[in-house]
Formats: sequence, C-alpha cells, structure tokens
Amino acid sequence: MHIVKDTNTRCIVCGSSDFRVYRQISSRLNDIPPGLVRGNFIEVTILKCTKCGLLRSHQEGENRKKTTEIYEESINLEQSISKISNDYSSAYTVDELDWLGEPNGENILEIGCSAGYFLIRARARGWNTYGIDIDRNAVKYARENYNLNVTCGSVSESSYPANYFKAIVLIGVLEHIPDPIDFLNIIQGFLKPDGVIMLAVPNVLSLNAKLSRFSQHDWDMFCEPGHLYHFNIKTLSFLAERCSLAVSEWRTATIKIRGKIPFLPVRIPRLERLIQTFCKKNTLFRTIYEASLRLLDYAKLGDILAVKVVKK
Repeated sequence: MHIVKDTNTRCIVCGSSDFRVYRQISSRLNDIPPGLVRGNFIEVTILKCTKCGLLRSHQEGENRKKTTEIYEESINLEQSISKISNDYSSAYTVDELDWLGEPNGENILEIGCSAGYFLIRARARGWNTYGIDIDRNAVKYARENYNLNVTCGSVSESSYPANYFKAIVLIGVLEHIPDPIDFLNIIQGFLKPDGVIMLAVPNVLSLNAKLSRFSQHDWDMFCEPGHLYHFNIKTLSFLAERCSLAVSEWRTATIKIRGKIPFLPVRIPRLERLIQTFCKKNTLFRTIYEASLRLLDYAKLGDILAVKVVKK
C-alpha cells in the first residue's frame, strides 16, 4: 500500500494528512457520453484518507484546465437545460420535491441552480423559490426564460437573512467545494431551526462505481473535472457532524434522462443515445428502463447519494 504524507492538504473530514493511492486513471475517449463535461484524455489520481476513508482527486493536465474553466464560467449549461421538461417531472428516479414534503408557502434556496430545472418545479409545487449560481449565463437564462428569482455569485458573498429558508438544496455541488465545512457552516446560518438541507452527490458506493473498476476508464465521476471529493454515506455523515449537523435520512437515485446503463462497467454513448430516443418514443420501453434503474435504489446502489441533514 503506497502511503502519501501530505502535510499541506489535510483531510477535510478528520484532519489526517495520511493518504494512500486508491486509483490512478488514464482515460482516452473519442466519444464523450451524454451528461459529461470531461475532455477526451484524462489523467487523475484518487487518494484515500487512511483514517476516515474520504476520497479526493488530484487532477493534472486537461482535467485541471477544465476545472478552472468550470469555476470561471460553467461549460455545462446545455446539459442543465436538457433536464427541464414541460410536465415538471423529475429527471431522477427519486423525485427530489416529493422527498422534501409539503412546501406550505415556505422559502427554499437552491445553491448551484444553473438554468433553473429544480426551481421551476419547486415553484409549481408552491415553494417560494430562490437560487444562486456562479454561472452568469445560466442565471441570465433562468431569469429571462422562467422569471426565476436567482442571483449570480457565491454563497460567501450572499446576503440572505438568518433563519430564512425551510429548505436548502444542493444537487451536484458539494463535491466541487474546496472547503465543505466552511461552506456548510455558512449556509446553515440561512436555515430555519427546523429546516433541512438536501445534499446530492455522486455515490462512490454505487453499483456503477463498483463495476467500472473493470474498465480502463474507471468510474466516470472520478474523471469529471471539478470533482474534488468523492463521498459515501459514512464520510458524508462525518462531514455533517463536523458542522454540528446530523443526517436524518438518506437514499440513492439515478438520472433517468441520459440513457445510461449503470449495470455495465463501461459507458457506450451510441447505445445510450438510442435508449434516450426509445424512451421518448415508446412509453412501455421507458417504463421498463426506469423500473430497472429503481431496482438499484432499493439496494441503495444508485448513482447519486442523496441525504437530508438537520441542525442538531
């Protein structure tokens, strides 16, 4: 076991400076699967904390360059827009809004709202919606096309009132944050005492992550630029505890609009696009496909780890 002593970068969960090399990935793809923003050639090393098990990425070359692009200006607006549907349906096997419960006219904040997929649906359900994103193009799109109350900027620069939101939602955000503890401490100040924070991150213990070990490309979430940390329920619970928060409930989900087949160790873009087409044209096919994805959630092996955390 190769132990890496990194005194400059301590584990965000437990503070240890001891990591071991968990994966070394070199992946070259000519056809990028739907929903990904990675480049054609990726080199990334995944390090694992020897004390708590948290995984973190050490990215080089093209992936590091793309990570910089993501933080300066989103390069994934088109993928966000593709989630928006005319019938306000969820893009996932688990409806995020059903999980949050009745809105009762309460305030909800989405951090990383992008084009407004979630907020459009939340507003239709009766929530009083707010959003924030660092991508000026996404914010402009959400305002001009859906008249959403969204702000361009970072959470650390925001001026939301204390104890203002009944729910704060982060979908695909926490894994991008360099200092999640500072970040969670800031946002919980905006949360009502009886409020809830919903976090959704890639599930490092998903079936797809396990099967992808047999592929030379490994798990696609390891190869995405900007993914700094990779959580399971144990490390995410430890992180919440560091912020005086507690996990009240957790489950998994899988995106159902990309045509992805999580039961395979590799992604086949041509096949995924065919599945997308069949799902749009054939209701029976779509029902069977989505049912197969929900089987993963019953075993908590879906692609996305979703947790609800509350104040202690």
